[in-house]
Amino acid sequence: MLLAPAAKSGDNLVSFEPDSRIYPALLRTLADLGDKFTDVHLWACPLAVGNGSRIEKQWPDEAIPHANQHPRFSSTGERGDADDSLTVDQFVRSSHLKPTFVKVDVEGAELAVIEGMAETLAEYAPTLMVELHPSFLPIGVTPEDVENAITDSGPYRKSLITQGDQLRQLWTSER
Repeated sequence: MLLAPAAKSGDNLVSFEPDSRIYPALLRTLADLGDKFTDVHLWACPLAVGNGSRIEKQWPDEAIPHANQHPRFSSTGERGDADDSLTVDQFVRSSHLKPTFVKVDVEGAELAVIEGMAETLAEYAPTLMVELHPSFLPIGVTPEDVENAITDSGPYRKSLITQGDQLRQLWTSER
């Protein structure tokens, strides 16, 4: 909703949502936006995005999810299963997209998503908006690991940070 007003005619806005409880709301939101922004292509994909390995969904605090909770997502590192994640690189190639802006808000799977878009970062150098949730990151993964994965893909610099229980970062290419 925040990005559609800034989109240009013919732009593609792609949303991935692996949480089946949220996906119907995403479809309704995109339908409403489509009525207002008729010259922008809005895509919804009910898939997990990551580094190609299986993405695990975990609920914070309790075994049974509640409407006000959001699950945490993390890569298992295992492959060869129907639940494997799609990489941004795969999607960009197969859809013939040339991204200029990518928003990553994936509740703990940030490192896996960045790893799965290394080619896209290197080739297209899109601006990145990354929302990191340090408490959702898998054990052993730090915000610095995510930041290093971004800078390893090309000359990027962080230009905006908001502290709190989450970190919002804007990364721009220096090419």
